[in-house]
Amino acid sequence: MKKQMAIRLLIIAIITSFAALSITSCKKGNNNNNNSSMATFYFHIHTNIDTNEVDDTTMLYRDSSGRHFGLSIAQFFIYNVVLHNVSGATYTIPDSYILKDIDSEQYLIGQAPPG
Repeated sequence: MKKQMAIRLLIIAIITSFAALSITSCKKGNNNNNNSSMATFYFHIHTNIDTNEVDDTTMLYRDSSGRHFGLSIAQFFIYNVVLHNVSGATYTIPDSYILKDIDSEQYLIGQAPPG
């Protein structure tokens, strides 16, 4: 029973986290060199249980079924980030990898061309 609940919690956390991956930000870098055509790329990711953002590892959070969950460790690894623009062109950010943990929300991924 506990193993099933842990698996469900892990699935919920993974699905929520990947949904949060769609919320990214890109801002122009303040470079005064020849690399001014690059922008800084960040991921901003939240750890959620159902619709509740997990901010405190000592609290219990309720899901839509009324079950209570607590997280002490929630992490996943993101690597080999590939960006796609509206015209279908792709750009792989070199050496892009992060380990998402429960304490951090914003991660610097690297430099990418704007657009």
